[in-house]
Amino acid sequence: MPIVKITNPNPYDWLGTKYFIDGKEVPRVRSIDFHVAVDEVPVFEFEMMAVPDIEMECLAQISVTSQSITDAISVLRHELLQHGEIYNGFKASLKSALESYNYCGMPFEPEEEIAEKILDFLIGEEKENECT
Repeated sequence: MPIVKITNPNPYDWLGTKYFIDGKEVPRVRSIDFHVAVDEVPVFEFEMMAVPDIEMECLAQISVTSQSITDAISVLRHELLQHGEIYNGFKASLKSALESYNYCGMPFEPEEEIAEKILDFLIGEEKENECT
């Protein structure tokens, strides 16, 4: 079973608190809850600002906050705006959905172009309306 250690060099100031699991520091911890019952394994629940970058076997419960969801959306939007692999994957997924539902653009636009327009609209990068 992993060993959790919480240290704070100054008991009057929480900003110096550090968290360790099996000697490896856990970064970006927002809060930690501890629970133990007589017939249960002790559980430390870490609330993180992002996904931890530690590797180990343990019983860990990581909660997701609205801030971490907002951060994830921001990262995803940034990656989509790069028009790289993630963008192309989303576009291909939209294209296959359009093909599955037998949707055809107006007039006769390929599904790939419609998928790109939808994705650009979703990430706030819509282009000028080509019809006007």
